[in-house]
Amino acid sequence: MLRRALDDPAVQGGEASIAGHLRRLDSGDRRFVGLPVFPLRNFTARDLYVRKDGPVKTPADLPGRRIGMYDWVASGSIWYRHFLRFIEVPPESLEWWIGDIDTPRAPTHLYTLPKGVHRPPEGRSLSEMLIAGELDALYSPPRPRHYDPIKRTHHPPLSRHPVDRARLLPADRLLPAPAPCDPAPRRLGAR
Repeated sequence: MLRRALDDPAVQGGEASIAGHLRRLDSGDRRFVGLPVFPLRNFTARDLYVRKDGPVKTPADLPGRRIGMYDWVASGSIWYRHFLRFIEVPPESLEWWIGDIDTPRAPTHLYTLPKGVHRPPEGRSLSEMLIAGELDALYSPPRPRHYDPIKRTHHPPLSRHPVDRARLLPADRLLPAPAPCDPAPRRLGAR
């Protein structure tokens, strides 16, 4: 449904990633205006899942571990890496795996992953890899479907983050609407 907001001319707006909107603008695509209406009301940095019997108990256990995430360039994944830096876990100290959380499928975002960032083997989901011990943690906005052997961790240091202290929510979504103006520039007041 999110893609319809950008791909279906019958849809006059919808929800989209701020990072995706900025990438479109950077590439010269001015078909949409990003309205500053932030529909997501979640402090996403708390969405870190681990195996109940796994090696990660606190954020201090993360460096050197294998961590899965749904996307590398999405707004939420950029915030995740920011929050890791805030709690003094350098993102580059992790081995990253980018793919679908529950249902293995072909990647929907086709881009070159940075060196050291991997896609899961064909037919494998990240939650399956976490349960099998092939990953040590998983960042995921939706809770993984196979939740029994997995638990959501808590990041006590995040309660010190200015965004959380101020009870603000990090903006990572916006409402794109078709650009209301003619692409050819016009003078104001011209008849």
